[in-house]
Amino acid sequence: MSAEEEGTESSRIFLSNLIVYGGASGGLFVVFCLIRNRFPSLYNPRNSPHAEETLRCEIATKKYGVLSWIWGVLKCKEDDIVEQSGLDAACFLRVLRLGLKLSVLGCFNAAWLIPVYRTAEATEDNELVTDWLDQMSVANVNNNDVRLWGTLLSSYMLSTAQEPQQAAPAGPLRSPPAHVLLCESKACRRPKLKLLFFCPQNYAIFLSNIPPALRWEAALERYLHNIFKGDVLQIDLFMHIKELDKDVAARQKLVDKLEHELAKEVKEGGKKKKSSRLALFSNGGSDELRKDIAALTEKINAQIDEIDEQFQEREQRMEQLIGTIEEEDDDVDGATLSPPPQH
Repeated sequence: MSAEEEGTESSRIFLSNLIVYGGASGGLFVVFCLIRNRFPSLYNPRNSPHAEETLRCEIATKKYGVLSWIWGVLKCKEDDIVEQSGLDAACFLRVLRLGLKLSVLGCFNAAWLIPVYRTAEATEDNELVTDWLDQMSVANVNNNDVRLWGTLLSSYMLSTAQEPQQAAPAGPLRSPPAHVLLCESKACRRPKLKLLFFCPQNYAIFLSNIPPALRWEAALERYLHNIFKGDVLQIDLFMHIKELDKDVAARQKLVDKLEHELAKEVKEGGKKKKSSRLALFSNGGSDELRKDIAALTEKINAQIDEIDEQFQEREQRMEQLIGTIEEEDDDVDGATLSPPPQH
């Protein structure tokens, strides 16, 4: 292979990779921009027609055009992402934003480094550099050339890129890349601590196997306040009743089955050819399911009313008992002891 052929090897590899990978990436990006709004279940599942209402959020419901979604993502506030989408999503997007920022800065460095490298003097050190792509790189710079300071400057500019509010001089024993990683670590730690400090469920304690005498909120609240002295803010009591849970689970199965039957009826009703026998069977099955669901619903409501009555009666008895105990305590505190008899 001649020297001229070797000199053009880098540019041929660069152009072939640019055509293959650049064309594939550009084509996939165009396809994504065109179909992202037509398939919300794939690209925006929290705003799809089948998404639950509890999963919908303000960020997901915003509508963007073919390319305007890029600016919408870049302008989205980090606090809103943490609040509505979670801390993992915020940290993931922060990593992507860091990559975008480093890429833009790398393009800026290339814009002024290419002329610096290309204008290097021709000497024995770079006489073998004949390819036009290599001549725009550091390979075209001679040994001990002042242009090498440009490479050092660009590396520091790239490694010290960070958010303006986090800018701080790197210490003498801390390299710029490590300083960038430290700043990003602090930036990800702040929303995490904010989420943990101001989220009430992070200060909640779950208690189980509560004694029967304390299985109502007033008695449990009085008991815990006597132990922790004002550190208890709120008490929510949840009862696990096997018979009621069993009926609720059976009703949910019937509801799921009824929804399946109704969806099948709608699907079969849209066809031009439909068997009347099949339609009669489907309607009959749906009617039976509705009757079973109504019967279970009535039974569950009756059980809930009975449980509420029992809790109210127990609460009244416990309040009367607590009032009696407090009156006896007051009588003991206010009583005066008679002096001992004198002999």
